[in-house]
Amino acid sequence: MERSVRILVQGKVQGVYFRKHTQHQAKLHCLKGWVRNQTDGSVLIEVLGDQLAVGSFIEWCRQGSPAADVQAVQVEDIPPFSASEFEIR
Repeated sequence: MERSVRILVQGKVQGVYFRKHTQHQAKLHCLKGWVRNQTDGSVLIEVLGDQLAVGSFIEWCRQGSPAADVQAVQVEDIPPFSASEFEIR
């Protein structure tokens, strides 16, 4: 069963290769979607894939890249969307 979610990650998550690590984790989990920096310093992610893989990916987001300091993660289920890969925007 597939799941689509929007994830907002807050904390020290810009300037620490968070987006690149996020893309790597998404590819490891065979997920599709995108990640981008927000003007408020947070990172926004939309991801689609197998429900268990999405759950594992969300757990990774709670830790983030090695240099990140994740303070909060908000997860919202969203309608399925179309994507052919996982990209950095």
